[in-house]
Amino acid sequence: MTSLAVPDVITVGETMAAMRATGPIKLAPPMELSIAGAESNVAIGLARLGHRVGWAGAVGNDEFGALILRTLRAEQVDVTHARTDTEQRPTGLLVREDGIGDLATVRYYRAGSAGSAIRPPTSSPPCVPDCASCT
Repeated sequence: MTSLAVPDVITVGETMAAMRATGPIKLAPPMELSIAGAESNVAIGLARLGHRVGWAGAVGNDEFGALILRTLRAEQVDVTHARTDTEQRPTGLLVREDGIGDLATVRYYRAGSAGSAIRPPTSSPPCVPDCASCT
């Protein structure tokens, strides 16, 4: 999506890198890397349905942050209002470890992350006037 298109929806929140282990981490199982976060999931789903969607949030100036922005762009989500942190805060991380059967352990590493530092704007938000919805 080009930044010139007016989004139908802008989602705002923290998106994290997600690492999914297929077994106990202490046994060094294969792991899959992707992204996770309700706001980015909604943005991607709406974009796949043909809506013009933007995501506003913050990522670290690291490889995980680059992955998040690349993934959202590839899904046609406008990241014009996303920012890359300049204060050395990293991108948040979600780690999922499969257990026995359907059981899994999920750990969030968000303390001090770029996304955890998002604050309401002190002036008008960067949303466009015709924005139909914000999550």
